[in-house]
Amino acid sequence: MNKSDENDARGLVGLVRVGWYREVKVKSGESQATRSVLVARARLDAIRRDLENQVRSMLKEYGLQFGRAIGS
Repeated sequence: MNKSDENDARGLVGLVRVGWYREVKVKSGESQATRSVLVARARLDAIRRDLENQVRSMLKEYGLQFGRAIGS
């Protein structure tokens, strides 16, 4: 069979009729935005923690030791 948009569409319709594909629920735009902000926040927290650990490690080489939270 030749590959074309029309043939692809016809094949997809046949798969839907057979029941191989189900309807998918799409999250709302607000839900996606909230999730992306939470993911960005978690990533920033990980970066901050990594930087704190690097600074703590560098200072430890010179005999300086700090507690667990430099920023607080």
